[in-house]
Amino acid sequence: MTLRIIIADDHPVVRIGTKAVIESSGVGQVVAEASTVAELMSALSDHPCDVLVTDYSMPGGQQADGFAMIAMIRRRFPDMPVLMLSVSNNLAILRMVVATGVLGLVDKTSSMDELPLAIQTVQRGMPYVSQSLKERIDA
Repeated sequence: MTLRIIIADDHPVVRIGTKAVIESSGVGQVVAEASTVAELMSALSDHPCDVLVTDYSMPGGQQADGFAMIAMIRRRFPDMPVLMLSVSNNLAILRMVVATGVLGLVDKTSSMDELPLAIQTVQRGMPYVSQSLKERIDA
């Protein structure tokens, strides 16, 4: 089964790279991309998907990003597995993100080789934290 995936990040290079890794790995097909929270919410409404891969911070739009964005996604799409890409070193924020129901955390600075496994893991309803973030969160 090919997973349908939506990617959301305000940096085009991150979206392009993430899409390339996803599609070349065979784990899924990117059905929509978003660069703002408004675009993300529209994509989620318009495109059925199996996993959301999103950034935590997408400033510049009309809608709030971060925790407000996660809360809105959890309310409107409670069964949607969410995998967050992050560069945050703030352990409190990372722990709170996990507590909101985000199943996966992948550090943008870690190897993108982890991404297909992370997507498959959260799609099965299981948590995934990239090795570099796991070491920081568990410390």
